[in-house]
Amino acid sequence: MRTFSIRLDEELFHKLESVRGEKPRADYIREVLLSHFKKPDANLGEPQANLIKEIESLKFELTHKEQIVKIMEERVKDLQTHNGFLISEYSRLTKLNEQLLLPPAPEPTKKWWQFWKK
Repeated sequence: MRTFSIRLDEELFHKLESVRGEKPRADYIREVLLSHFKKPDANLGEPQANLIKEIESLKFELTHKEQIVKIMEERVKDLQTHNGFLISEYSRLTKLNEQLLLPPAPEPTKKWWQFWKK
C-alpha cells in the first residue's frame, strides 16, 4: 500500500475523530475513501446498489444516534448529581429555618420576693 498525508481544518478533524469511534484513524479514513470511490458492482442491479447506499447511511445515522444517547446519559448523571446536592441543601435550609422560627425561650418567672432583682 502507498501512503499520503492530507491537511484538514480543525472542525473537520474533530468531526472525523468523533465519528471514527474506536477504530484506528488510518483504517477509518481508508474505509471512508473506499466507500466513496467504490462503485456498485456491475453484477448488482440498481435496487441492490441503492440498498447498499441506504445501509451505509443508516449505519452512519446509527453511530450518530449512539453518540447522542451517550451524551444524554452523561447529562442525566450530571443532573442526578445536582439533584442530590439540591435535595441535601433544601433539607439543611429547612432545618435552619425551623430553628430560626422557633419561639424564643420564655424568661424564667421570678419569685415574689425577687421583684427588685434583675
